[in-house]
Amino acid sequence: MSLKRLSEDYPHLVERYEEMYQGKYTPEEGYNGAYTPVKSYLKVIHKKVFALCEKYQLNFRLKRYIPNDFRKLNYWIAQKLLDESYLSQMLGKPWTNTFWAGQNINNLKESIQDIVTRGELRKIRNVNPSIEESVLNLLRYSLQQRGNCELRR
Repeated sequence: MSLKRLSEDYPHLVERYEEMYQGKYTPEEGYNGAYTPVKSYLKVIHKKVFALCEKYQLNFRLKRYIPNDFRKLNYWIAQKLLDESYLSQMLGKPWTNTFWAGQNINNLKESIQDIVTRGELRKIRNVNPSIEESVLNLLRYSLQQRGNCELRR
């Protein structure tokens, strides 16, 4: 529904929308303001959505394509980091470093397992000690699922 229609059919709601979107609507000039609600409102809505996803065991993001070659592990780890980044962003927490680490792992030209084996995980851009630990935990989990018992470093 447009703000023009809202002002015609529900004029008592226009002020609330203008406050939420930090803008102003006049029939002569149209709408002047943001196209997304204020962050405090988004946080509340995102928390509700995430709680419902958790309650009903729904993914809050679509799963991505995972190839069946050396990129399989890279993409899976990248997906986990990007999901974490998205969740942090939606909840108003720091997210950019995790996002870029995920993107950089996604774009590796070799298996992340080989990089870890050489002890070069921290050489990947944006992989700080916290993200390094997350990646190593994901690798351990993956190895356990495949029946391997040891992470080579």
